[in-house]
Amino acid sequence: WARAAGSPMVAIGGASLGALTSQLTATVSGSWPQDLRPDALLLVATTGRPIEIVSSGSLARSIGLPKVLEQAGWTAPHIERWLGLFEPRMAPIVPPDRIVIVLGRADDLMPHEGGIDLAHRWGVPANNVFVQPQGHFSVSLALLNDPEPMRRFASILGSQVELPLPQSPRRRLIGRRT
Repeated sequence: WARAAGSPMVAIGGASLGALTSQLTATVSGSWPQDLRPDALLLVATTGRPIEIVSSGSLARSIGLPKVLEQAGWTAPHIERWLGLFEPRMAPIVPPDRIVIVLGRADDLMPHEGGIDLAHRWGVPANNVFVQPQGHFSVSLALLNDPEPMRRFASILGSQVELPLPQSPRRRLIGRRT
C-alpha cells in the first residue's frame, strides 16, 4: 500500500523486538515479489546474536532464565537447532548502504556487541552505525536529542526533510506566559 500511495522507497525497522523482526524480514523476503521487499532498514537497540538476550542479557539473568533453561534441558547444542528461527543468519536483501543501526553502549538487555557483529557481517558502512552512550530503553529516546541517525536514514530514503534541532523542554518554555 505504501508504494501504491506514491512512496518510491519503503523502509522497515523498529527498536528491540521490532528491530529483530525487521532483520528476519529482510533476510527471508528475497523470494517475495519485488514491490513487497523492503528498500531500507532502521534497526535500533538490536543484536545479531539474539541467543545472548536469554543467555547473558540483564533481564534474563535477573529472573534466573539461564539456569531454568539449563534445568529444562535447553543446553547450547539443543538451542542451536532452533536458532535459525529467530537469528538472522542469511544476508539481507537490503543493500548494506541502506541499513542504519543505532545501538546503546550501555545496553545490557541486548548487549550492543551483537549489533556490532551484525553490522560487520552484513557489511553496513561505518557511517550508518551509531553507538550511543545510552542503554536499551533510552537509546530510542535519545534520538530526540541527537537526530543524526534519523537524518542519515532520511537521506538514504531520498528525503530532503530537515529535521529540527532538539531543544530542551526548559528552553521551549522560556518566554511563554501561563
